[in-house]
Amino acid sequence: MNRIAAPRSATDELSVVGRETPIDPTMRTRLRAWLRHHCDEWRYNPDLGGDLDRVQLLIDGGAAVLPEDAGAAAKIREALDRVFDEGGDPVSIYRSECPGKSEPFHAIDTSRSPELDEYVGRLERENAFELAETFDHRLDELSGHIERRIAAESLFYRARLGIVQRYARPGETWERKVRYQPFGGRKMTAPPPPFAPAGRANRQGIAVLYLASDVPTAVAEIRPHPSHLISVAEFVATRTLRIADFGTLDFEDWWRDDNSISLYHFAMSLDAALSEAVVPEHRHRYTVTQLLAELLRQRGFDGIRFRSAVGTGTNLCIFRPSLFAERDAAAQVLRVQSLRYDFEKLPTVVMPDADDRPLDHED
Repeated sequence: MNRIAAPRSATDELSVVGRETPIDPTMRTRLRAWLRHHCDEWRYNPDLGGDLDRVQLLIDGGAAVLPEDAGAAAKIREALDRVFDEGGDPVSIYRSECPGKSEPFHAIDTSRSPELDEYVGRLERENAFELAETFDHRLDELSGHIERRIAAESLFYRARLGIVQRYARPGETWERKVRYQPFGGRKMTAPPPPFAPAGRANRQGIAVLYLASDVPTAVAEIRPHPSHLISVAEFVATRTLRIADFGTLDFEDWWRDDNSISLYHFAMSLDAALSEAVVPEHRHRYTVTQLLAELLRQRGFDGIRFRSAVGTGTNLCIFRPSLFAERDAAAQVLRVQSLRYDFEKLPTVVMPDADDRPLDHED
């Protein structure tokens, strides 16, 4: 017997193909969805230089496990090869199956949605309100899937560089003991609208409250340096909150046809855009996530949750800061001892040649 894994995992059991049983249409669709999730089209499309032994992609990726019996394995390989036949399936794996599509498919788990790329491009040429109707229509299809609740009294955290004052108190042995007074009140909550800077989920002049799920993430979000003193405050939800969270969708619910897969890709890309680390000089790239937040607010959401770009926890943007209250006497002061940086080694060219095409610094 052969086990074929779910599109998201190499271990979840999907179905069993017997020694004499050809692959059924549902199984074919699920495996094509697995390819869309994990593989760029060039890896399996011979016209783009793909591997002629395409079935091995499914095996190496954990989507299919062959039995030890050579005869049975050969029959299952033959059945699996039909996954790559062109046409006749609600899930496309070749650009030629999609009229008007010029670019090959890219793996969902390593690429950004072409639809979101289109929105970002339009916002470089158009005002946000011109895109709002199209964007909101797409959110219609996602609204019931992204809604989550935060219980009343839930705790979140907010950090700020600096403190109010240091105080000295003599100890029993006349050794001076220093105590630190953290910021609190207006210094720790959202700035008033006239002073509210633009952020990833708000335009300039729109006051929102950014919070973190834990203290280390709250501290990481303000990018401190070693020896900096940090004031950290606790905030508590004043009621049950309705928030949007794009990062909790499960591909198992979205694999059945091209539109569902595209919608899932769009949602995952929105979550990635919300979590993306953006240097200050490129803050205009927040335009699409700012529009997203505004549309969600109009739909009655209280806020949006997303993964931190610099910490291990999650962040929360609350559209009405009054929905959280600072906990009295719960503030603390931290001193930064050290920082850790993770690096990615990139392909490097010392002397570009004629085939190297310059890209914009943001590409």
